[in-house]
Amino acid sequence: MKFLKVLILKLQAILSFRLKKFNSSVKIYSKLVDLEPDNINHYLKLGGAYGLSGDYAKAIETYQRVIQIDDNNYQVHDALGGIYALLNQLKLAEEHYQKAISLNSDSYSTQINLGDVYKSLDKHMEALNAYKRAARINPDNPYNYSAMGDIYYKMGNYSEALNNYKKKYSMDKNSSSICCSIADTNFKLGNIEETAVFYKKAIRLDPYNPIPYASLGSIYLAVEKYDEAIYVLGKVFLIKPEDVSKRSNIGSAYKHKILEDQVKDMYKEIYILCHLGVASAYNSKGKYEDALREYNNALKISEFLPEALIGIGNTYLALNKDQEAKESFYKALEIDSNAVEAFTGLGKIHFLKGNLDKVKNIIEKLSQISEKDAKKFQEYIDNFEQKKDQSEKNV
Repeated sequence: MKFLKVLILKLQAILSFRLKKFNSSVKIYSKLVDLEPDNINHYLKLGGAYGLSGDYAKAIETYQRVIQIDDNNYQVHDALGGIYALLNQLKLAEEHYQKAISLNSDSYSTQINLGDVYKSLDKHMEALNAYKRAARINPDNPYNYSAMGDIYYKMGNYSEALNNYKKKYSMDKNSSSICCSIADTNFKLGNIEETAVFYKKAIRLDPYNPIPYASLGSIYLAVEKYDEAIYVLGKVFLIKPEDVSKRSNIGSAYKHKILEDQVKDMYKEIYILCHLGVASAYNSKGKYEDALREYNNALKISEFLPEALIGIGNTYLALNKDQEAKESFYKALEIDSNAVEAFTGLGKIHFLKGNLDKVKNIIEKLSQISEKDAKKFQEYIDNFEQKKDQSEKNV
């Protein structure tokens, strides 16, 4: 009878883990511990469940009970190392990982975790040795080489850092971060061309990460390629408009490129980009009043900005202020008669109000400007109708 009860509880525990219901797992493994108090595996699972539920104190208490039963259990020391590392109690993490390795030196993950702890403690040689042991156990894991590269970089041994980063890159060419590491190390070694090559690769792999743009912009400034610097540093604003730390760099590029009395006008362009980018970021977070403020700030610098007026129109649409939205879209079209997004915004307003003749006219105008955008708007209408039909069926 007890055997059957234990079996059922084990199955329930496995299911709760798979469903990530760790509080339920705690209750189930607690019952298993009561039924089989000498079964170390139950304690290990219970400790793991406590850890995953965020109750680290209980996890440590449970693992300490295992140590009382068997201090030479590799798994419990490995688990305690992980908990202490999470709690940033690195000395205790180091102690338990070392104990785990003394009991099982062939564990790849423990060697890596110990290396990471040493890295956090700035014990460079110890970290390097741990990563090297891990690489001997599993030479095909790319993490070995990026980890060793980081340590060599911290030690100022840029040649060895580059060798390891390149080995990681040869195993994983789709990593933007390793391309940035290779670029940064090449810059330290004075290899400017290779630096630019790998920052460009990083950008291709992750075009929405502002870091490689900013770094590449700094390189272009250093080698006096001001046109390129202006372009890539401007991208930083479009991706992360709230980060204004690169304004001075762009200003510097403009100052080298043009006459001093023209700098002021160029800074206006930058600030317009900033306001538009920040407004877009606010819109994506639902902060519509803040977005309107930023769009209007852009218009204060230059009133001839269809993109700002379109942004205001779309923001008013989100606020269900159709009249204000229409006025803004029409103002945008007075400046740019081919502003696709203004036509699209007006089309949405007319469609939702049932003005189908006006919708038809807008689709025809869009077709004359861009067949692709006309189809895109037609898809919006079709999807809306499908959702509406589905909603009516569900009622």
